[in-house]
Amino acid sequence: MLSVSQLMMLLKRLVLGFVLISCLEDEWWEGMVFDHKKDANERFVFFPDEGDERVITITGMRITRDGNEVLGLSWDRGVWVLMHLAKELKQDVPLPKLVKKVYSSQQDIAKKGINSQILLYIFENQFTDGRN
Repeated sequence: MLSVSQLMMLLKRLVLGFVLISCLEDEWWEGMVFDHKKDANERFVFFPDEGDERVITITGMRITRDGNEVLGLSWDRGVWVLMHLAKELKQDVPLPKLVKKVYSSQQDIAKKGINSQILLYIFENQFTDGRN
């Protein structure tokens, strides 16, 4: 269980798109914060690999960390890269909806084995209407 100070630190860091892990049905799943409820005890979390969305209490969350075992270093994963990308697009679509659409398209493309140049072309035309 998290201490009060750990919970307070976690609350301050849970911005839109922040990557975390959460225990769902006795398994840990990676997801990201998908709301703007700062300092709330429950947050709306999107789990992209499962295609699921749930309200999760902060006591059921852990910050996703990456690291280098050889160097003994670790760091928070931070905000999901697709969230950064969606913010740059400046669409009239809510960010969570746009991120889901981008992720879904990327998954479909990856399954078909399309190379990165074609992916970039599709992305630029599908999500920016060809605008640069």
